[in-house]
Amino acid sequence: MDQNKTENITGSLRQKAEILLNKKDKTSEFNIADPNNLRLIHELEVHKIELEMQNEELKLANCRAE
Repeated sequence: MDQNKTENITGSLRQKAEILLNKKDKTSEFNIADPNNLRLIHELEVHKIELEMQNEELKLANCRAE
C-alpha cells in the first residue's frame, strides 16, 4: 500500500474516532487540573476507539474470508 493511501486511511479512521468520542457523554470520571493531562486522556480515548474500529474491520474481514 502506498504512503498516501495509508495516510488517507489513517486520517479517515482518526476522524471517525474523533466523531465517536465527541458523541460520548462529556462528563468525565477524571478531575484533572493540568491541561496536558486532559489532552493526553483525549488522545488515548481516540486511539482506543481507533483500535476498536480496526478490530471490528478485522473481524468482518475474517468472516468474509471463511
